[in-house]
Amino acid sequence: NCNLDWNQMELETEHNAIVIDEFMRTNLNRIYAIGDVTGKLALAHTASKQGEVAAAHIASNILNIPYHHPPLNYTNIPRCTFTSPEVASVGHTEEEAREKFGELKIGKFP
Repeated sequence: NCNLDWNQMELETEHNAIVIDEFMRTNLNRIYAIGDVTGKLALAHTASKQGEVAAAHIASNILNIPYHHPPLNYTNIPRCTFTSPEVASVGHTEEEAREKFGELKIGKFP
């Protein structure tokens, strides 16, 4: 329906971020959100992957075909900080890994 009354719609937010489901849908019919506004990792890699998920979900609805993509695992999204020196990570933090797996072996290098 193209005759939407935007004044009658209230976007669900939590902690100043738009609430989304696993397909990047908001609580408003046919409205998706990706990127920094979702309150997930504020990184280009995150927004790109969220966009892929949203586009695939929209296409599956338009074409009336099953959606066959695994849920987005935010832990697997690479995180890069372009400083000097540059810093990057992927996966769990040490604290998250201890919590999830218990005892760890830690290796460090300069």
